[in-house]
Amino acid sequence: MRRRFRYIAASTAALSLVLAACGSSSSSKKTAGAATSPTTAAAVDQSYKCVDPNAQPPASGSSLTISWGPASTGDNFTKDVVPLIKQKLGLSVSYVGAASSDTMAKLVATNGSSDYDLVITSYGPLEQGRTAGVEQKIDFSTMPESKFVTLDPNSSDSRAMTLTNFAYGLAYNTDILKKAGLPEPTKISDMLDPKYESQIGMYTPPFAGAVAQIAIINQILGGPPNDLSKGIAALAKMKKAKAIANSGQMDNAFAAGQVGMYFSASATVQTFLESGLPIKMVFDPAYGTGIYAFIPKGAKNTAAACQVMNFLASAAGQTALHQVNGNLPTRTDGVTLRTDIVMASASKQKIQSYPDLIATAPKADAITEQWNKAVGG
Repeated sequence: MRRRFRYIAASTAALSLVLAACGSSSSSKKTAGAATSPTTAAAVDQSYKCVDPNAQPPASGSSLTISWGPASTGDNFTKDVVPLIKQKLGLSVSYVGAASSDTMAKLVATNGSSDYDLVITSYGPLEQGRTAGVEQKIDFSTMPESKFVTLDPNSSDSRAMTLTNFAYGLAYNTDILKKAGLPEPTKISDMLDPKYESQIGMYTPPFAGAVAQIAIINQILGGPPNDLSKGIAALAKMKKAKAIANSGQMDNAFAAGQVGMYFSASATVQTFLESGLPIKMVFDPAYGTGIYAFIPKGAKNTAAACQVMNFLASAAGQTALHQVNGNLPTRTDGVTLRTDIVMASASKQKIQSYPDLIATAPKADAITEQWNKAVGG
């Protein structure tokens, strides 16, 4: 049985307390949480054994390969997190930036064998990998920090750690819309309005963002969660929209002004805001989901990957991940939260569970086949 989407409620509640305490200040504050610091110092750290109980601690200077998103996500992870991994654990990191769907396709095609030791991904690819059997079982009892974060979104399994949370919404460039004489949208369904069609960047399946876009539009239009036909039909008929395959391409197109509006994750919008781009985002309805870490079946350096996963669950690791793109940590004690983030707006609404929304949805390959037929029809 899937764990209900309770963990984001705790994160947003903590953020709401911070916002109430500091008003419109953009400074960072510690989250409300436990009255005392967690007593992890007394716990025995055998996190390196999380996959192999006979593993030995990795030698200082050992290396591992971590894969997450491209572009700004990779740049910020390399800047904010990688130095801490080296400082705290004595490990060297080789980072590979790629779209989550592409990384998972590679893992599935090779039955889990790859150069990746630790993969950070979104919900759709995580579940695809679970089904394909390319994710290692993890013994979280070896990780003293794991008790302070949300673990696998599937409560009957133990193959992933939920690192942070974000929300989906509709992002738009205010300058582009103003020049086109278009009003700013107020809800996600506004992307279906014909007057915006030529401004839209449209993710296409099997990219995880495309599946999210289709599922949420399908729900808005009253379609059942196990049949995304309404969402696919509504989006596929937008012939003037620019078809884009993944987040890296969308980031480049949006930054270059080739796209004025698109369905986006809050983390991406946060990065654009910090770069000075005139961008806003609307969450109506707001659907939240997580970013997850798992160890591929064919990972060569599992002991190092286990140690890094444990560190990412620590207060220092969660704070660093929060800096990457403004996602909300799943740990609610000892973490310094920013109050100038896009998720501050989303947290004012009821954030519904995206994993629950797509729990009965068709698989990505079936959605892709249906999409291609609709677009070609």
